[in-house]
Amino acid sequence: MMKIPIRKTHALINLDAVEENIGTLWDRAGRDKKFIVLLKADSYGHGSAAVGKIAEEMGVFAGGVACLEEVEYLRSRGIKMPLLLLEDLFFDEIAPAIERNVKLSVSSLEYAHEIEKVAARLKQKAVVHVNVDTGMGRLGVQFSRAAEMIEEVYRLEHVHLEGLFTHFPVSDETDKEYSYGQLKKFGELRDRLRKSGIRIDYFHTANSGAVIDFPEQSAFDIVRPGVAVFGMYPSEEVDHEVSLRPVMTLKSSFIKVDEFPKGAGIGYGRTFITGRPSLIGVLPIGYGDGFIRDYSNNAEVLVHGMRAPVVGRVSMDMITVDLTDIPEIVGAGDEAVLLGTQKWQNRVDTITAEELARRSRSITYEVTCLFGKRVPRVFLRNNWEVGIDAMSGSSLSISDRDD
Repeated sequence: MMKIPIRKTHALINLDAVEENIGTLWDRAGRDKKFIVLLKADSYGHGSAAVGKIAEEMGVFAGGVACLEEVEYLRSRGIKMPLLLLEDLFFDEIAPAIERNVKLSVSSLEYAHEIEKVAARLKQKAVVHVNVDTGMGRLGVQFSRAAEMIEEVYRLEHVHLEGLFTHFPVSDETDKEYSYGQLKKFGELRDRLRKSGIRIDYFHTANSGAVIDFPEQSAFDIVRPGVAVFGMYPSEEVDHEVSLRPVMTLKSSFIKVDEFPKGAGIGYGRTFITGRPSLIGVLPIGYGDGFIRDYSNNAEVLVHGMRAPVVGRVSMDMITVDLTDIPEIVGAGDEAVLLGTQKWQNRVDTITAEELARRSRSITYEVTCLFGKRVPRVFLRNNWEVGIDAMSGSSLSISDRDD
């Protein structure tokens, strides 16, 4: 069979930037700390197997995942590093997780006892990290009950209590009082457990906002930044002097460029009417790819190093772009950048995930997570293509390259 070409709508993933960002954040926390790289949600849309390979090369402690399917996917792609499930599982998922030597998060005594029962039946020892709710209000044992629960988990015969962690809901806000209050609780709990003779290997709290803004207080034994690894800041309020390199560039190419007279309606609902004779280009990307309808008449793309507005409604598979003000001829096949930097002759401009998040009243995490499997990921190291993850039959294959 003839090989299907990589779709013109695709994302370039700069693995050198992933490596640099991990190094920057790790140095900020202290290299004596261990590092968990988040692989959940396909590493926020960046390609979890490729990110996992980079993290393995750097000697990170573990990868953070959210569900058992992610474990299966990563193992099938050759990722061998330890994996920590950051959510509780349903009871019928516990046995396969233990059989795959996955570290389990624990939020309740009932769940811990079920893990003990399953591990005993399998004649294995389950490794767990207890999640303590110091103020997140989601998963985790309530702080007021945590010490007693942890003491009981510690005594379970087929459970090894390896870690204790909590999570910050507002570490990326300017006011750190709430986060510092969480740290105070967590520190008090750690001290109480140590006085009781309970030895836990690792304590961890630090997400992206904490590693960026208060690493000395939050690092403990392990740090687990998420979005910052991919070159995006968790909010506008954190310290942007911490240098992070964006990892993803989203590109497409025009499949048609045509002239329209004044008064022509463009796209579904005719939400854009040309106010002058206009040159309109069509890009093969839409909300079916994660370029959402909120960008209708509310986004720009880069063409020849200049901004050109998205006009009309974003449809499932296409968007329309007003090219009238681009001074040079634009034709079918010309490149457009929807996220990232484009250079053209003496012009250069950048569209950031932060900008797209503002336009959609969302957050950077969601922007990149939404780019779906129909958008191939092309992985780069030293500006060389080293792997592709695409629906067209090109399975992920990250290859090493000698410099």
